[in-house]
Formats: sequence, structure tokens, C-alpha cells
Amino acid sequence: MDSQTVFFVADAHLMPGENPEQESKLQQLLASAEEQGAEVVFLGDMFNFWFERKGVVIGDYSSSLALVKAFTAKGYRAHHVCGNRDFIIGGSENYKGGFLGNDVNSCLQDYGINLHGDRYMLEIAGKKVLAIHGDQFCTSDSGYQFLRRFLHGWLIRFATRITPAFMASPIVSHYQTRPTRKGYNIPPPEYDIQDSAVRREIEGGADYVFCGHVHHHARRAISSENRKGGLVVVPPWIDRGEYIIFDGNEISISE
Repeated sequence: MDSQTVFFVADAHLMPGENPEQESKLQQLLASAEEQGAEVVFLGDMFNFWFERKGVVIGDYSSSLALVKAFTAKGYRAHHVCGNRDFIIGGSENYKGGFLGNDVNSCLQDYGINLHGDRYMLEIAGKKVLAIHGDQFCTSDSGYQFLRRFLHGWLIRFATRITPAFMASPIVSHYQTRPTRKGYNIPPPEYDIQDSAVRREIEGGADYVFCGHVHHHARRAISSENRKGGLVVVPPWIDRGEYIIFDGNEISISE
């Protein structure tokens, strides 16, 4: 189902197991998307921690994912972009091989979720929009960027492939159930999204960049010598169930 309206959802941090409050918020989100005929793009950290290898997922997210499947089964589209908590995922043709390579398919596809790796360029009413988690733009935090490169590197890929599920399960469960900070928490400037990093995407052809990761909301114009663009930092859904709606003309925050 093609749509010119898109809901951008950042940092949902869905927890495993049955969670009535979480499922109620998710149902409201998807019902609003249905009402407006909108697509939903999850901008990374859709899950508090996702670990998948060879078709095996540690943690039971079936209650929340069943709601997404009911949404996509009606012809609506849902998309997933990797975050820093949900990048250990299977591969698919449209997922650039995935974290674990082309020999693994993610069970998320069984729920109708389209996988896009760490970035998704889409077009809304003629506007080119880059959907991305945003941790890539925290370039002044050199320590985090080093850690990110390490976690996405060959050593962790190899360890993930060979570690039996029974050994990985206690570690994964710890991070899945570990509380995530709530509330708007504007980081110091050196840990926030850096305009210079976003500007490279604008120069590369994006009209807008939508991201999350830093758990606050911001909008600002970012221009280069040749192009004008905009950055939208989407508020954390886990906090108040907020998300951003964009139809190519108007950017609004959910009520």
C-alpha cells in the first residue's frame, strides 16, 4: 500500500514478554497509522536488545510483533533501520547481507517488516528523506565511535556466529531487561548529533534526515554551499509514545 504519509518512530525499546502497557501504546500507534494510511519507519532501537542467529531469537517478542503483523497483513508497510541495540540480526537481499551474512534470514520478515540495514532512503511527495538511527552522527564522541566500529566488526560477527544460544542467553537477557532511560535527556554538545555529519548527507542528496538515538526532540535547518536541508531528531517513543508524522509538506509531532 503506497502512502505519502510516514510515521517515524525512534527508540521504542520494546521489552520481551507480555507487557500490557507497551502493547497498548503500540496498538494506538499502529491504529493511528491505519487511520491515516501511513507507513511506519522504526528508526533503530525498536527493541531494547535484539539477538538473532540462524533463525533463533533470544527473548520472546511475539506479543508486540503480532500487532505489527496484523498491521502489515492489511497491506500497510512497516520498516526497520538498525540501531545500536538491534543490529545483531539476520540477513536478507534488501538488508545488505545483514549483520550475520546472506545465509541467514531474519524472522522479522515473517511479520511483514521490511529490513533496510543501517539506513533507508525514501521519497515522500518528491522529498528525499534519509531514515537512520543517528548514533553515526555523534562524531565528537570518539570513544563511542570506536566502540561502535568494534561491535560492528569482524570479531563480534565471528563470536556471534559460533557462540551457542545457551551461552549467549544470560548475557542477552541481561541487556533485554535492563531499564532504558526515560524522559528527554539532552546530552552535552559533544555527545549530541553533530551538524557537520548530517551536512554530508544533505550534500549527498537528502532533503531531510530523520533520526533518533539521543532521546530528545529537535528540528533545525542544515545547509551546505549548494543545498538546503533539514534535520529532525525524533523523540523517544518509549517515553511518552511520541513520534513524528511527515507527508512531504508538514512535519508534526503526535499528540
